[in-house]
Amino acid sequence: MKRSAYENLFWGMIFIFFNFYINILNILPNFVGYILILLAVNNLVYRRDIFNKIKIPTIILVALGLRDIFSQNYQMGNMFNTANTRWVLSILTSLESIIFLYVMYILCEGIVDILNEKGVYTLSDNIKKTFKIFMISSIIGIIYSPLSMYLPVQISVIMLIIAALYVVTGVYLGYLFKTVKNYDSEIGN
Repeated sequence: MKRSAYENLFWGMIFIFFNFYINILNILPNFVGYILILLAVNNLVYRRDIFNKIKIPTIILVALGLRDIFSQNYQMGNMFNTANTRWVLSILTSLESIIFLYVMYILCEGIVDILNEKGVYTLSDNIKKTFKIFMISSIIGIIYSPLSMYLPVQISVIMLIIAALYVVTGVYLGYLFKTVKNYDSEIGN
């Protein structure tokens, strides 16, 4: 059975926001989530030209998502566990987050446009409101990530709450994307 673009977006979000490890192996790696998003974008581009804007950034995310495999291996060996390595990984994480935020913005804009054309304003408004919360928590995380080594531990507790909000809104956006298939018969089935 072929999955719709919207289902690919949902499953992509699951792979991106949930990380389960067996020893050092991430069984839900981010790069697989980005590949699913890329597959969805390749289908959605026929509905709106705006989706063309995120093809290359999503391909970059696939490459950056491979970093997860290597960062776990870096943590195993002390010879790679240096301040410089942690700093580089932190910068790559921030870069990945910035690109992902841009991809999410374009996805939301394009999908909201499709929904508005169909007259599905409640779902459209829900996506817009959820994206605002996602964006704020994402920006806070992007700023926090490279500075985390230098900030007091007390701020880490606040960041855990913001990170949880980021994950919940990200997964909820994935769920909302999946429900769009009920209203967009050209791509949904």
